[in-house]
Amino acid sequence: LIVNIKIRTANGQNLFIKQLVVSRYGLFLIETCHYRSTIYGSNHQVKWLSEGKRHSTVFINPSMAHKPSCVILAEYLQIPLKVIEVISVFTGNSKLPIPLPKNSCKTDSLIKSIAEHKTVRINPSLLPDIILLLQSDRRSLDPQINKS
Repeated sequence: LIVNIKIRTANGQNLFIKQLVVSRYGLFLIETCHYRSTIYGSNHQVKWLSEGKRHSTVFINPSMAHKPSCVILAEYLQIPLKVIEVISVFTGNSKLPIPLPKNSCKTDSLIKSIAEHKTVRINPSLLPDIILLLQSDRRSLDPQINKS
């Protein structure tokens, strides 16, 4: 788990990632969603609904909302986009739809949700370089990961 990652791209964009799990099974960008309501949405819906007793809120599917961050991260690390996943963790009294949308869970199920990924997607020998890059103070989009 790496927290508070700051990346500045070559074109001046800034990316801040609060929590990222790095493993041979992929990189998992953890998006914490604070809602006290029932959540309605599915994998392919762009807009989700948070409906409570007093009000309703429409919000963007967290996996889709964070795709641009995944693209920037993949470019920064020079890895395929397909190895990065967003996991939406709903806190508090939120109620999620059944079946659960892909990569969505309650706080107490986060480890289980990550553990469901069993296919090795990143060469384990690259992990130390990836971790070092993410923990470093480098801000440019020119990291050097030895892919051999």
